[in-house]
Amino acid sequence: MSHHLVNIAMGISLPGTPKWILCVISHGATVSTGIIKTTAADLAQACGFSQSCVRDQLKRLERAGLIEVERMAAGLLVIKVRTF
Repeated sequence: MSHHLVNIAMGISLPGTPKWILCVISHGATVSTGIIKTTAADLAQACGFSQSCVRDQLKRLERAGLIEVERMAAGLLVIKVRTF
């Protein structure tokens, strides 16, 4: 859990949905690596959004250079939060 990464995410200018997803990812990430291992289903449940919404927003955050997503077997996502 990383309050430091959440504070960074809160300072980034984003609309509400991607910002909330970035904050949830940041909250679950390991402070030293910025990495969280999760699934779209778990993120959707934590954020209160649908899985398709989460997947779309992950792509948006990745295109913006804020996260890196590695898709693994069985729907596992390894997400690295970019620190500035």
